[in-house]
Amino acid sequence: GESESEMGMTDLLDKEMITDTTDKMSKSLLISSATTTPFYPTTTTTSSTPSSSTTSNILTNSLSSLLPSSPSSSPISSSPLPSSSPVSSSLRSSPLLPEALLSPFYRLDIDLPLSPVDKFPNWTSEFQSILSQPPLQRCTKLQSLSDHFVATAKTFARIIIQESLIPNETKTIKIIHNKGFAGGSKYKHANIFFKFAVDHHNLFGSNNSHAMKVAGHELKGMTAYVSCGMILGLNFPLLALIDWKGYRIIATSILPISEKTLVYGSMDGGNKVYRDPKMAVLMEKIGKVLNLKPHFSGIPTCEDKKWLVGPCDIEGHRSEDGKEYVVDTARVWPCETPDPMVKNAFLFRLLRGELVSKCAMPLSSDSFSLFGEHDSAEHNREVMKATDYLNFNIIPEFAQFLTTQYYNPQKENKPLHYEQLIDAIHRAGINVRHLGKIRAKIDKTIHRDLSFILLTEIVARVLKNVLWGEMRKLSNSNDESQIEGLTLSFFNLIFGPSNGGKNYWMTKMKVDVNTFFLQALFPDELKRDFDLRSGIDLFSLFSRVQNLTGVKIRSSIFSSEISNLHFTNESFS
Repeated sequence: GESESEMGMTDLLDKEMITDTTDKMSKSLLISSATTTPFYPTTTTTSSTPSSSTTSNILTNSLSSLLPSSPSSSPISSSPLPSSSPVSSSLRSSPLLPEALLSPFYRLDIDLPLSPVDKFPNWTSEFQSILSQPPLQRCTKLQSLSDHFVATAKTFARIIIQESLIPNETKTIKIIHNKGFAGGSKYKHANIFFKFAVDHHNLFGSNNSHAMKVAGHELKGMTAYVSCGMILGLNFPLLALIDWKGYRIIATSILPISEKTLVYGSMDGGNKVYRDPKMAVLMEKIGKVLNLKPHFSGIPTCEDKKWLVGPCDIEGHRSEDGKEYVVDTARVWPCETPDPMVKNAFLFRLLRGELVSKCAMPLSSDSFSLFGEHDSAEHNREVMKATDYLNFNIIPEFAQFLTTQYYNPQKENKPLHYEQLIDAIHRAGINVRHLGKIRAKIDKTIHRDLSFILLTEIVARVLKNVLWGEMRKLSNSNDESQIEGLTLSFFNLIFGPSNGGKNYWMTKMKVDVNTFFLQALFPDELKRDFDLRSGIDLFSLFSRVQNLTGVKIRSSIFSSEISNLHFTNESFS
């Protein structure tokens, strides 16, 4: 609209929607296709049951039409809190926590036996068949296939997560070995390939939240390639991203590909790189739209580097039926200038596609990595310029845009809701992890409402990461009482009237906020006697935490003041 034209913002390449859920925390996104342009993606948050609701709206770019869902954002990267942290000790000392915290982990009891693989659809075959049908027949069939795929993926993702701590030989769905360790543990069932985003191999310093970020980037990269590639004849899998109990799994429909069908990119970490001329033409066309730089790809020991567009470890396949598929898109977008103190930050702290498309020069997906060792100084320098442009131009201009267009006391423009704010931030090419830098550019004495909404959103995302991190620490994630007890204690600590909660708000919360969101707090807010709750909207925070985590509180709880709430088992619907 008007704000976009004034800021020169580009259309979003990907968006997510988070809706209310009951009890569970899961988020799934489906990539599919409809008519002659991509139908893509549907995003849902659901309970443990397979039913879900979806929302989509239409955006366009230079090549095709996208049907993404309403906005939300990917989780901010964070690490689980140490067991000695104030929030950990506060939660674990709570009388609401069950005694079973240290109970052994048991195999999941399944009510019905798992169906044989041949009883499940060949998702990719059905998907391709639907795409070949007349446009008017596609939408209903695609929705039905989408719902079936998402429900199936969530069912088995839940089993994988609940059995994650037991030996492989006793798992219902066993880990597939010899498939590499990037992306996490691999599983295959129901004609679906699952990647469990955990950092078992210490790529990120045993930080599972960073592994989860990589899985999220795979969806974003796939979104970008679908938006440009389907019109060129490329094919893609169905894909679902599922968050549950603090973990993330990415589920992909199995494709008719293998090591023998690889014709572009690398599947062995850049040791051997492929470049088929026909596939290269298609990838170069996509690269021009996405503003990705062609470069020689391959690790330093690779004797035959290839001229690629996109990341070295992307995979382009030509199957036996002649169709060309693209997978492994987690590193499509170049990284921002890496923080040397964060292990392998180039893998998960990426620039947004909206920013990359606005840069004066194309950027290499393999910048700051050994994959792009050839001419790396040039590639890295260009990415550093883009990062500086984001920090010193885009972010200050966006902060000014907010204060003049939506939060100007002299204007009557309607303020943005939280989801609209995140949408606008993404459209400007700004990652949500830079919310603190945006707030630092605001004069909170003049723009008090904007300062409140920014800090409320920041704190909500910190709390989501804290809760998910604590869930991952539980010794038995198969025990629902543990999750329930942890959640009760968490909400009582954050929103209750206890002294422990007040101390958390005045100490540990500030540390977490400044860790996850640089420059978010002003000097007066960092003082020991400043209660951070006075700088946020507690009612909005209460709602946002539910939306971001999937926890839903019964409406009857609102008979109390927000700062005097106490949660029990009956509080959760």
